[in-house]
Amino acid sequence: ELNGMVDSTVRLNQGTVKTRVIKREPRSHFRTITPSAVAAVRGTEYRVNVVSEAKEGESKQTTLVEVYQGLVDVGAESVTFPVPASFGIVAKQGQTLQEPVKLLDKPEFIALAEQQTLLLDTAGKPSAPILIQWQSVALASSFQLNILADQQGNSKTEKLLKSYRTESNKVNLNDLELGCYQLILRAIDQLGL
Repeated sequence: ELNGMVDSTVRLNQGTVKTRVIKREPRSHFRTITPSAVAAVRGTEYRVNVVSEAKEGESKQTTLVEVYQGLVDVGAESVTFPVPASFGIVAKQGQTLQEPVKLLDKPEFIALAEQQTLLLDTAGKPSAPILIQWQSVALASSFQLNILADQQGNSKTEKLLKSYRTESNKVNLNDLELGCYQLILRAIDQLGL
């Protein structure tokens, strides 16, 4: 007899995965497993990033989990913490898991409307350099600006075209083709969250 239980596991050895899990039966499970942590969720949106660093001839993985909605249980080295929305946690392979920390406030764009039109000259190039600026964020060590293809209709799929990582609060976009784009901006703290 089918009872509607869903048990899903994603293994992430390197890189980043952003997940939106729809609420289901309480018995259902969704997990992201990395070399240094396990993130288990119930109806939420979160991001997992695995970073490798070589130390003393061996590679160690660090897992960063950022929770945007809902609650994620993150476990490593026999310790588990519930991580609520607007919090993140860092799991270093072989080290005791530390408590979750509050994520930084989201950075705000300066002089950029939700929908922005840029003027082009007769050659189809921007008539002025496209300067994207944002307000500084306390405790931010860097920022990441992602340029995504415009989503068609109700599509939730994000197609990353370019990514800029910078310590300043501005980026010049001089190499974009004519078209529509979406921008995602993140403030990053000293832990990498």
